[in-house]
Amino acid sequence: MKKRIAILFQEKLPPVMLQNYLIFYMAKVWAKNGFSVNFILGTEHFYPADLLIVHVDLSVVPESYFDFAAQYPVILNGNIKDIRKSVISSYLVKPGDGYSGRVIVKSNLNCGGGPEQYFGTETGPWIEDSSDPLRGYRVYESIDLVPSEILHSPDWVVEQFLPEYQNGLFHIRYYSFLGDRWSCVRRSSKSPIVTGSTFTDDREIIDVSPDIEKLRRDMKYDYGKFDYVERDGRSFLVDANKTNGAPHLRVANKAYNDSLVNLAEGIKYYF
Repeated sequence: MKKRIAILFQEKLPPVMLQNYLIFYMAKVWAKNGFSVNFILGTEHFYPADLLIVHVDLSVVPESYFDFAAQYPVILNGNIKDIRKSVISSYLVKPGDGYSGRVIVKSNLNCGGGPEQYFGTETGPWIEDSSDPLRGYRVYESIDLVPSEILHSPDWVVEQFLPEYQNGLFHIRYYSFLGDRWSCVRRSSKSPIVTGSTFTDDREIIDVSPDIEKLRRDMKYDYGKFDYVERDGRSFLVDANKTNGAPHLRVANKAYNDSLVNLAEGIKYYF
């Protein structure tokens, strides 16, 4: 009998948007390898499965999704309920902290609050401007220069700015994982804000930091992606995501496909 995998998405997600997520393409690999895969939109209908992946693209996942997930014998990411920066960051800066270094302003919500805005949960504004290559991030020389409306808004956080800078470029490391399979790459930018719109052509395959791997276990992530930097012999988590994106055109790239197939094999860890 085929092993059955169910993937639980936000109830208002249009089916056409499934292809925006990496897990959509991993599901194709699983089906090719003999698994039965079912996409579940919302919690209204139960579909039997041997394993359920909670894949709700909201920074704070409503408890009803976890109540629904509890019906399944194996649950992936069943402990990942809140990925707001104010919850996961260890480098927050507040007025009066005495921190005098450079700081970076970020949205408290994942992806600038875009999913919340799209799904109408009203938990935060959509602050990412598509015409802004820095995606709303801003670096200030000190917290004293951060506008007061940001300092006192729950929609924003202020963190220590801890860049990884080498050979005239800024770098960020992307650690993607599922079960016992993972990939890690380092991307570069001339901008202190390293994003898809500011990348250079450099793409370096690297080993993941043992500290970041341990942090993943401590945070109880089964599937997802951690963005981090290394400096002064230490690793610093920048962002944690549980609903990895993957525009479908990128999957046509052979190197990306190879990484995808390897990552998809991680589902066998749970059977």
